[in-house]
Amino acid sequence: MKLLNNGIKIEDIGFGTWYLKGNEGKEVIKNAIKVGYRIIDTAQAYNNEEIVGQAINECIQESIVKRQDLFITSKINPHLPIGYDAAINAVNQSLAKMNLDYIDLYLIHWPNLVEDDSWKYLNAKTWQGFEKMVTEGKLKSIGVSNFMIHHLEELLKTATIKPSINQLNLNPTWQQKEVVKFCHDNNILCEAWAPLVRIKPWNLKTLETIAKKYKKTIAQICLRWCLQKGFIPLTKSHQVEHMIENINIFNFEIEKEDIDYLDELNSHPWDHDSQPDCLYEIFRLREQLTKKEIILNEKFYFLGIHFANKKILNN
Repeated sequence: MKLLNNGIKIEDIGFGTWYLKGNEGKEVIKNAIKVGYRIIDTAQAYNNEEIVGQAINECIQESIVKRQDLFITSKINPHLPIGYDAAINAVNQSLAKMNLDYIDLYLIHWPNLVEDDSWKYLNAKTWQGFEKMVTEGKLKSIGVSNFMIHHLEELLKTATIKPSINQLNLNPTWQQKEVVKFCHDNNILCEAWAPLVRIKPWNLKTLETIAKKYKKTIAQICLRWCLQKGFIPLTKSHQVEHMIENINIFNFEIEKEDIDYLDELNSHPWDHDSQPDCLYEIFRLREQLTKKEIILNEKFYFLGIHFANKKILNN
């Protein structure tokens, strides 16, 4: 159990719901609650707040869990207009879709991806909307996601409520040490939305060796690494056995020398494309390709992100 900077307690591990849809997705979320997950993470952009709410309310009705035992997180849609009124509308929409009286944590999903300095104003006004929802009791905690140091510095200039959490892409191969330190120094807890390492030839031996030593899976080693770094890992799985496996990380501790080995994997930051400032360039290239209307069936990679495109030649 960890303590947020507003005094609210939060569990050490959570369950992410990205890609979960329909009745099958609802049952996956219910199973996660049944096996012991209490943090349930969703977002407007996931287009599944309704089924998340259905799963939560069914578990409450079936006496599997009480509402106060759950910590529900959602995020404002980064693909829609952002600002004070939009933030208030977003919170009310999320509450309605999930059929909840309050949300435990609400995040700015991305730091407003615009190429000029207007992101500063947009983040500040969005945050003011969140703060109003806190005063009305509709939100218990508020935070951010994918914010770098310069985004946080700007937000802290105007915020009257400090972000409780910064949800980041964190794992042994992408450690983001500078922003993690900034969050730690400012009493902002870090959540890891991608806590598992993508297995590559260069990291396989280290991961296998450490997992064998502790008689755990590689996934369990990555999740335990997050815990010992002070992060809250958000796991994802459709399979109950994997849900149980992922949550079974509290009966061992990775020794310092092995933590040091894992830390060395940071030399291969495979997911730098998920950083907000890199996305500006990705979106710009997407727009260029659309305008050119070139048609060829091909797959290509840019900064590690895979796009499958049909391009139309019209030159």
